[in-house]
Amino acid sequence: MLEDSRLLETLMAALPGRAWTIELHAVDPRYAPDFSQLALPQIVLPHARTIGIRQQTGFSDFWKGRPKKLAANIGRYFRRAEAELAMPQLSTLVEAVDMEAGIERFGELETAGWKGEAGTAVSRNNEQGAFYGEILRRFASTGQAAIHELYVGDHLASSRLVITNNHLLICLKTAYNEDLARFAPGRLLLYRVIEEQFALPAKRRIEFYTNATSDQKEWATFACTIQNIQIFRSPLTATVFSVLRAVRQNLRSIRHGAANNDSLSDGVKSYSSIETFKKEQYDLGDFSPENPLDVSLTWFELLEKHVYATDPGVRYYFTSEKTAPQVILPLRFTRKGPVKTIHALSNYYSALYTPLVSDEGDLLDLQKLLAAAVRDHPGAHVINFSPMDPESTAYKALFNALKAIDWIPFRLFCFGNWYLRVNGSWEDYLKKRSANHRSTIRRRSKRFAAEGGTLEIVTTLDETEQCIADYNDVYSASWKKPEPH
Repeated sequence: MLEDSRLLETLMAALPGRAWTIELHAVDPRYAPDFSQLALPQIVLPHARTIGIRQQTGFSDFWKGRPKKLAANIGRYFRRAEAELAMPQLSTLVEAVDMEAGIERFGELETAGWKGEAGTAVSRNNEQGAFYGEILRRFASTGQAAIHELYVGDHLASSRLVITNNHLLICLKTAYNEDLARFAPGRLLLYRVIEEQFALPAKRRIEFYTNATSDQKEWATFACTIQNIQIFRSPLTATVFSVLRAVRQNLRSIRHGAANNDSLSDGVKSYSSIETFKKEQYDLGDFSPENPLDVSLTWFELLEKHVYATDPGVRYYFTSEKTAPQVILPLRFTRKGPVKTIHALSNYYSALYTPLVSDEGDLLDLQKLLAAAVRDHPGAHVINFSPMDPESTAYKALFNALKAIDWIPFRLFCFGNWYLRVNGSWEDYLKKRSANHRSTIRRRSKRFAAEGGTLEIVTTLDETEQCIADYNDVYSASWKKPEPH
């Protein structure tokens, strides 16, 4: 509903009193404006990692793309249900007059299970039941709602509430008969619903809008992080907020003996070498040398083996989905006198430093990774990430992640970068150089050719080793100091 995030700058000033922050909850970035254009300070936090299915192929191809274990389990549950009771059958309610009865049956399933014991089940007699009943009746009156029910014989095994349009199906809630849990009825119903959607002329995108588990993600073809965004009136307000929150967290940890951000770092692992990833059989294909060198694991492995081979502070913090790393943050812990520092895994050989992100990864995971690093390096005084491109997405994500875990980040100059934007021909380039520069090039070129000099560009791997040896010969004969590594 907001086309330009910069409008929030005028809203802040227009609010009554002295409003100092605006909090936006459960923002889907696919339907939100670009908040990076907003000049006001902000902190972005992950709310949930939702999933969905795009119908880009037929159902058969979609199902072949799911993990083999998932397909095998679904087949086994169907056979078990058929052998013990009957083959599960799908029934779909779409008429507005059928919604009330469908909601009542849904509520009976929830009430008979653990949600009934917890008092959170949908019921025709509570606010939840009234809410979902009203929503589904209104949407069904325009053909935009459905209740999918799975029957095993005469038994209602599972029910799923959805709303739809021509392009989208949104899953609202699902319930199942816990007495039939051995058939995994919720999964069988999901299989049938997806199969039905693929058979329809309208190719709807299926949205789950849930904080998906690893098992649920196996059904999906894409994932998206829903965000909570907190916007501040000014940099000073944001800094004061971070300081006060950090003080409160520290007082709480002293009082209760609990480490800061422990829950935030859940699901994070760390290894001390790239070799450990390989031994644990992680799939590292998204971080291969085909990527630019400084965003590949190959670069960090070389740095680790040849520069920091004896350094006990090297760590790779990462999140993963089963054996597929999602985001990897290469770090190095140091202590110099009383000062403890968490560094980027880099040195003067590094052209740029950046965390590694898989095709399915989300840079908001950096908050978890940094929280785990701070937990493992208690009392750290400084976190230093360099050299980084200040215009890169990773730089902005790290800056946001530091604020999110109650550190106060500052930008600092590391080094400048000389570059040449190539436009036009060599002759055009020379014309723009000074007369002395052009004269020097001509004179040196003639002397180089007269003494038998040639220029060769090597592009094959077979010749690379010899070229490196030649380079080292020239380097060692020059005035430069020997390389330390």
